[in-house]
Amino acid sequence: MIKTFDDFNAFKSTALKLGYPKNLTELTRHEIKFLEKYDDFTVISLHDYGRENNNNLMVLTGKESLLYSEKKISAGELALYKTVLKKKFGESTVLTLLITHKVLENYEDFFEKISDDVDELEDSLDIEKIQHNTKILRKLHDKIEEFVDVVLDLKERKVREVKTEYLTYDFDLLAAKANHVLNRANSHLSQLNNLRAEYEMKSTNELNKQIRFLTLVMKNLTALTVILTVPMLVASWYGMNFRNIPELNWQMGYLAALAGTILLTALPFIAFRLKKWI
Repeated sequence: MIKTFDDFNAFKSTALKLGYPKNLTELTRHEIKFLEKYDDFTVISLHDYGRENNNNLMVLTGKESLLYSEKKISAGELALYKTVLKKKFGESTVLTLLITHKVLENYEDFFEKISDDVDELEDSLDIEKIQHNTKILRKLHDKIEEFVDVVLDLKERKVREVKTEYLTYDFDLLAAKANHVLNRANSHLSQLNNLRAEYEMKSTNELNKQIRFLTLVMKNLTALTVILTVPMLVASWYGMNFRNIPELNWQMGYLAALAGTILLTALPFIAFRLKKWI
């Protein structure tokens, strides 16, 4: 018999009546996958993504299969497997298939949202969004990877209460879809890493442009300072208050000082022009 619960206390109470001795509360407090086999029980816990404290917890036995989840199993879904349900461990097998399929749908839905965001980042190169989506996708990737491990354990028939041979095609399809989503998540993580590298390269190029511009400005200022130093030196030299400066009484003194100033100013100007500093 399949029993579903949306009230955890009722679920835990029923599991205790069946003789399950472990503390099920701990499984609701941690977002980890859990698959453990005991003498008379198998416990499987799979968390949805993006919802706090929302997991899908199953206690599987030969007589009863208990499910604690917000997900609903409809009569129509069970009717598709009415032949399997009549077999030994058929109910626990069908319940496991349906819940794992619904959990994978949750992962797929969130992945598609992230995928759309990643595609938009190809144009914007927003580093904050790149880092945010990378963080989310890594967490989702880990969830999917854990999910694939659970499906693999089921397919390898390591769980007595889940007879995958009853529904070989369905479990093969589930595994293929899970691996497909996992591969796409890996691809998108690589894409995000490439976008981050592209952003860093773009930032580096812009920084180099700014450095080149500042270097050119410094060269221009240095050249201008050196060139203007010559006339300032001549002016300060002849502006000193000495009583005897011979050139002041020389008839050609002004023209000589002017010519010398122009010549000495032109020399560094020409030198800087040759070096392409100005």
